[in-house]
Amino acid sequence: MTSFYATKVVDGLDVEEIAPEGSHLSRFLEDKFKYFAAQDAFIITKDMDYPCRQNELLELIEALRNETKWVNNIKVSWLDLYLKYVNQTDQIAAPATEDGFCEPGSFYSGIAAWDKDTASALDILSAEKGTWLADGGDGPQDLVGTSIEFTVHNLDSTAAYQEMISTIRGIFDAYQAKGVDAFPRGVPFEYWEQYVNLRSNFWKAIGIALAAVFAVMLIFMADVLGALYAVLTIAMIVLEIFGMMGMMGIKFSAIPAVTLIMAIGMAVQFVAHLVLGFIVEPEGDRNDRAIMALQRLLLPILQGGLSTFFSIVLLAGSPFAFVKLYFFAVFVMVCLVGILNGLVLLPVILSIIGPSARPSAVFVKELEG
Repeated sequence: MTSFYATKVVDGLDVEEIAPEGSHLSRFLEDKFKYFAAQDAFIITKDMDYPCRQNELLELIEALRNETKWVNNIKVSWLDLYLKYVNQTDQIAAPATEDGFCEPGSFYSGIAAWDKDTASALDILSAEKGTWLADGGDGPQDLVGTSIEFTVHNLDSTAAYQEMISTIRGIFDAYQAKGVDAFPRGVPFEYWEQYVNLRSNFWKAIGIALAAVFAVMLIFMADVLGALYAVLTIAMIVLEIFGMMGMMGIKFSAIPAVTLIMAIGMAVQFVAHLVLGFIVEPEGDRNDRAIMALQRLLLPILQGGLSTFFSIVLLAGSPFAFVKLYFFAVFVMVCLVGILNGLVLLPVILSIIGPSARPSAVFVKELEG
């Protein structure tokens, strides 16, 4: 059942959950993201060959403008305003080409003249020239960074943010190959970017953590099957917790991802001791050895789980839904699922297909006998 609900886990984090429940801020954030599904963003151009890439930069802007599903509006760019000045008949500082672009050799000297042109004062203000990054001393300065504002919309879910980011970045990547060194910036890209590769990075981290746990257990248990059964049980615990998140409607973000990775280390206490106790038990068949291991380790494992639970129980009283859902609830699941798997499922597995007793333990028992 948890495998089924694992497919129902959705990415995201409801922003209103980070505010106290029932507060004005919580209601404001909920309404903001429910009814205002648009965000401001910027085209950030870096240190590139601006004089020779005027056409390509305008093509990038036009490509974004044509992406009407996600781009709602693009502010008139500084380059459009500058070329408006270049194509004026009464100026000679920046000659225009037949295509309406500025002659590359006069590009920066033309910007300096444009900046001093009284008739272009409003355009200079609209171009936000004060926000540009330039280098060149007192003379004509080479541009090393500019910004062009645009608006993205239809962002009503995390999935929409993911698709928008992938689409917009795809456009920028295409023009990167044409010499336009630019990238998108803004809240949608800075906050929701994590969800684009979150799942792949999460499962990769889970695999690395499980491999590390297997290597350490193999050293201390000196038994391949024992270490393998322990790691497989820990993997089942993580998968079950992930499925329970889907059952409870807990969304997947960086916070539960880190918690689940931590759960691998926490789950060791529910699994490793019992497996090792089973391996070093010299007498009886698998069923007898599983019973003996459980009799000896039931109380310590249970105490470990309960001590972890009592250490986090006060989080249940937090006024923040974020803390209760993403910390308290998830850690409670780690304790409950870990205890159930370690004290119920694992002994059954060991009694059926558990590894043989360690030869040294049998030898010691024979010497004592």
